[in-house]
Amino acid sequence: MTGVLAGPSVGEDVEMGEAVEVVAKATRRRFSPTYKRRVLHEAARCTKPGELGALLRREGLYSSHLAAWRAAQARGELAGGTGRRRRLRCDGLLRRAAVVAVLGVVENLLLAVVALHFQSP
Repeated sequence: MTGVLAGPSVGEDVEMGEAVEVVAKATRRRFSPTYKRRVLHEAARCTKPGELGALLRREGLYSSHLAAWRAAQARGELAGGTGRRRRLRCDGLLRRAAVVAVLGVVENLLLAVVALHFQSP
């Protein structure tokens, strides 16, 4: 959930002192390629009825995880140790510094254009 307030609906009065529960935002789980390979190896060893379901319940996974991971393994995406590298996101301070630097360059270009305009006959 995304910060949903539990309690009265919109338009209903809330009495003073009444507790309102705020539900925490869920985060997506991330699995390392090593973990995926280990689970796929264990799943391949399951031969008796119910063993695969027990594995999925124990690990807290769904069968769709196995299907996606098997496809990724077939494509060779699980062969490496770390998997696909992600692009780092800039934080707000770095983004602002980049904007200030670009604005400084633009300002210098405008000053140069104005200077050339007044210097030419």
